[in-house]
Amino acid sequence: MTPRWIAATATALALLPASAAWATGGQAVSDYAARWSLQVPAGAALARLPLPAEVLTRLQTSDARDLRIFNAAGQPVPLAVDRDGPAAAPARQAPPVELAAMPLMGNASQPPGEQGTLRVRIEGARAISIEQTGDAPTQAARPIGALIDTRAVQAPLSAIELVAQMPEAETVTFRLHASEDLQQWRALGAATAYRQGDFAAPARLRLQGERLRNQFLRVTWHDAGMRADLPVQIQAVRLTPQAEAAPAPRPAVALALPPQERVVRDGGLEFALPFATPLAALDIQTGRRNFVQPVRVLARERAEQPWTPVARHVVYAFDAPEGARTSPPAELAASRHWRQWRIEPEPRAAAIELDTVTLRALFAPVQVVFATSGEGPFTLAAGRADAPAAALPLATLMPGYQSGAQQRLPAATLGASSDTRLAVNPVAPPAVTAQPVREGPNQRQWLLWGVLVGGALALAAMAWALARQLNRGGHPPGQSGES
Repeated sequence: MTPRWIAATATALALLPASAAWATGGQAVSDYAARWSLQVPAGAALARLPLPAEVLTRLQTSDARDLRIFNAAGQPVPLAVDRDGPAAAPARQAPPVELAAMPLMGNASQPPGEQGTLRVRIEGARAISIEQTGDAPTQAARPIGALIDTRAVQAPLSAIELVAQMPEAETVTFRLHASEDLQQWRALGAATAYRQGDFAAPARLRLQGERLRNQFLRVTWHDAGMRADLPVQIQAVRLTPQAEAAPAPRPAVALALPPQERVVRDGGLEFALPFATPLAALDIQTGRRNFVQPVRVLARERAEQPWTPVARHVVYAFDAPEGARTSPPAELAASRHWRQWRIEPEPRAAAIELDTVTLRALFAPVQVVFATSGEGPFTLAAGRADAPAAALPLATLMPGYQSGAQQRLPAATLGASSDTRLAVNPVAPPAVTAQPVREGPNQRQWLLWGVLVGGALALAAMAWALARQLNRGGHPPGQSGES
């Protein structure tokens, strides 16, 4: 073994990590375990694709860097991963709620704040009779306001409109207050109405999600600048619920657990996920009824790590007259990726009947925005743990980008999958099989040990060759035989 060969061997060993890194940067569609055809709208230069659970459960990186789109020539096209996900569903506007008004009698010459104390007697569920006490009025009692029972109104409100009888060519300003006990009132605002012939400007007060549940609404209209004998009567109020935009649905997938004897350990349910996409929530249900079960959800990346608590949750199911009531999904505080999961009862809670547990994983909505470079058809590819990052920022992919502009792009659709390599064992779409947690060294540990042993053997071989050459009378490299 010559010194030149030894130097070449050392150089090859030094370049091995670089060559491995170069090899992992391959951009061929065949390098990815899962592939789908894409249907792209005709003539679209840019398109977006909301990622379903079918794709999210094939990713092997937590930041989706192993997501690629290839054109017909096998070239990757520029893309960006939009973590905001698809746009929320259009806001749903509930119809207005009209409630009858009850007249509030008093002395029109007295300001409303001096009308005495309201005494309320509730008869049945909604009937309310009202008395006023205080100084005897100097004039005959007349309507000075109205009282509306809004205790059953659940939704936040965007507006209150008054249905009132009032004289023509008179401007009337109504003042609205709310109270829980008919004694302490808080101001909501004022609204002015006017009517002349066919023209009418009704009294309408805009609100910002005000809630009137378990409260009463009071409407008055007498003030110092208004005629005391003005004939005004509130007949009803129309409450406009605030339009609530439904959030974009979260992709979800059912988790088919292995046999119970493979996942139960120390009274808890343990399983490993075959994908790297972080979970946003975990829906834990059971076949039991009329029960409550406090649980803890823990997670870790590898078997040698300690369990990390990520959520505390109460699993419940009750039969009610309006139908079965079940617990919502457990929202996970940490958005990082975890491979291994454990569900266990709280320390003082009863044991979980694990044979009845069903699980569903929920993901944060994600979509990919891409340029339709080259000729179609286009292919979506995923499933490569060592894939390098390739996604661009949205502002780079879309020059002059403004917030929300990606939602106006035409949407591509996902076609059939040609997945032939990723063994996730789907049970019933869209379900994936969770795997039992395996204790002991993982694949990364064995790889590191292999590299360490191989490097030690290579160094030993170099030392042995150098010692053998010196024993034969040779000289170390860089030295002559002359003294």
